Amino acid sequence: MAHERGNGNKYFRGYEICATGIRNFVARVGIPFYSFDACFSKHLYYTGVYRNLVALVDTKAASLTNVPVALTTEESELESLYSGLFKVSGCNNADSELAKQMKEQLSCVIGDGAPQFFNAAQSTLGIQKSIATCSLHVKENTRKRCKTGWNEKLFWRLQKARSRRERDTAWADIQSTYSPAAVNYLRAQLDDDMSAHGRPWTRFAHRHKEICTFGRKGTNNPVEQEHSKQVPMRHHEPNRFLLSWGKTVREREDIFLTTAEKLVGKILTPWADRIFENNHDAMRTIISKKFTGALFQEPSKQCELLLALLFFF
Repeated sequence: MAHERGNGNKYFRGYEICATGIRNFVARVGIPFYSFDACFSKHLYYTGVYRNLVALVDTKAASLTNVPVALTTEESELESLYSGLFKVSGCNNADSELAKQMKEQLSCVIGDGAPQFFNAAQSTLGIQKSIATCSLHVKENTRKRCKTGWNEKLFWRLQKARSRRERDTAWADIQSTYSPAAVNYLRAQLDDDMSAHGRPWTRFAHRHKEICTFGRKGTNNPVEQEHSKQVPMRHHEPNRFLLSWGKTVREREDIFLTTAEKLVGKILTPWADRIFENNHDAMRTIISKKFTGALFQEPSKQCELLLALLFFF
C-alpha cells in the first residue's frame, strides 16, 4: 500500500495476501498443523516485518513439506500483523473451513510465543483453543538469559520428556545447572506450558492436551526449521520478497496437481479413496492459481493476479 508523507513522497506500507487454492485444499483434506512465523526485514530501504501462515504436510517418514498459505507485512510487530493473516485467509468468516480445521482439538496452531499473536489467535479461534509456542523460540530465549551453565541437550531433555517423572528429573537438573535468570524465565514458561489456557511447548503438554505434534529433531515446530532458510529473503525489498513467496506457492500447487493426476484410477485406502473422490472433480478449481489480496484499509478488494498486489513507490 502506498502512502504519502507530508512532503508528497510516497512510501510502501504493506500488503496481505492469501493463496486461496492452497488454503481450500489443506482445509478440506484436514491438515492438522498450522504455523505462524515472523521475520524482520533487513533491507536498506525498508524496515518492517513479514508474517507467514504455513501448513505442514507430513509427506514421507523423513520428509516434511511446508505449504505457504498466507503472507502479510507491517511496519512493526503489532497485533494487526497477526490479525491480518487470519483476515486475509478468511478465518474470520463463520463458515471458514480453515478456521474450523484449526479449532479441532487435534490440530496444532503454533506461533513464536509473542503476546500479539496469542491475542490475535484467541480472538479468531476462541479462548478454548490451545495455542502452542515454538520450543525453538523458548530455547533461544533461555540461552540468551543463561550467563553460565548453558547445556542445550539438557533443555531438549526437558522439552521431549514423555512422563511427569522424566520432566521433573530434567527440570531438577536444569535448576542446578543454568544461571538464575535462565531458570526463572524457564520456570514461567513451564507454568504457562501446562496452564488451562496457556501456550504448550513441551511434548508432555502436547500429549496432555491431545494436540498433534511431530517432535522431529527435538522440536515441536518443524516449520521453524524451514523458515530459518528464509533469512536471505529478508534482504529483499517487499515486492521481491512477495515474488519469491509466490514462486514457492506455484511450485506447491504444481505438486498437488501432478499428484492428483497420478491418483486417478489408483487403488487407495478406504479413507484416502473417500477424500479423493470427494475432491477430485473440483481439484483444478480448488488448486487454482489465483490469489486473494486484502489491502489494510480495503479488505473487500479482490485481486486475480499476484502482480496486482505489488505497490510501488
